[in-house]
Amino acid sequence: MTAQTRVRTIVLTGASGFIGSALAAKLIAAEPDDHYVMLSRHDADGAKTREAIASALRQEGADPVLADAIAVVPYPETLPGGGLRKLEGLHADELWHVAAHMSYEPAELPQSIQVNAVESAALQHVFESVGRYYYISTTGVAGLGHADVDGVVPEQLLVNYEAVNPYTVSKVLAEYMLWKQSEQTGVPLTILRPGSVIGHSVTGWAGRSRYGYYSYLHVLKKFIRKSITFELDVDPHRTFPVIHIDHFTSLCDRLRSRTAAMPDQEIYHAINQNLMTAAQHFQLFEQVSGGALRIGFGPGTIGFNITYNKMNADNNRFMGVYWTYAMDRLAEQLGEDGLPPALSGQSLTAVFQGYLNEGAQAAEAAAAREAQGADV
Repeated sequence: MTAQTRVRTIVLTGASGFIGSALAAKLIAAEPDDHYVMLSRHDADGAKTREAIASALRQEGADPVLADAIAVVPYPETLPGGGLRKLEGLHADELWHVAAHMSYEPAELPQSIQVNAVESAALQHVFESVGRYYYISTTGVAGLGHADVDGVVPEQLLVNYEAVNPYTVSKVLAEYMLWKQSEQTGVPLTILRPGSVIGHSVTGWAGRSRYGYYSYLHVLKKFIRKSITFELDVDPHRTFPVIHIDHFTSLCDRLRSRTAAMPDQEIYHAINQNLMTAAQHFQLFEQVSGGALRIGFGPGTIGFNITYNKMNADNNRFMGVYWTYAMDRLAEQLGEDGLPPALSGQSLTAVFQGYLNEGAQAAEAAAAREAQGADV
């Protein structure tokens, strides 16, 4: 353990998912002697959560056995008034709220607000005490921006924003509710707005993610050997706000490890520097895949391509922005060297290669497990 006088209790939500498991692994690897509690839905015995964290610990270069020591607690029950049932006797030195309801369906606005805003505010009150609340929001709160305006998203609550979908609207409301709650209760608050979180900058590891950014790689992978031009109905000139998973978790660890006094309320953007356009991302994917597939931009001319873009219309609209994101306050806290690194062709290549090789790696792992079983 680093210079600490006592064992702290670190609580996370969403730890069975890609981002949550990677963050849990980062924190556990950094401070293995702390007490870790994962709040999880639909995982009564905790097996799913521990398996996800063990896998992420391997990626972190840490002993996956560390996942055995974590406590997995059922997510607090929602009460009729919209609050959450109290977890008696549980104190949280750090509360990391990663879990969210991600929906682009207008009909799901009430559910998105209930889960992402109302319950996010209520979560603080299920504990006997909270030392600092870390809330994972999204760069999407600002909307998409406009091609003819050089807009900068500030590191503060937003006065002007574009209501893109229920997910982003509910996240805007959550930021305001949590900020006000922090002022009223005195519990310090850190809001992080990550862009699309993509695979590891060196290994390409991305868990089993199939959403957002990865929905494109998932469909393109199916047609790599086809001599067709598959069109994506996105603006090729818009920038993809992304951050590699290892850069995101390292940023989180640096923020929690500050020795100077932390602001009572703070908002930071979590994105790689030197972001690339949609065209740059997919041109590189085309090169790395080494197949016959060509990637274009538009609604498509082939039946299944047209259908894909129609089904993916909400995601197409959400992916890519005209904004840039302020990071001045983050630099003040961590120094320029503490900011996430620049996005590069090399790091994106690792992501693409990791995704393209995933099937082969899974088959090798299955064969290894089978061989191990035969030896026992």
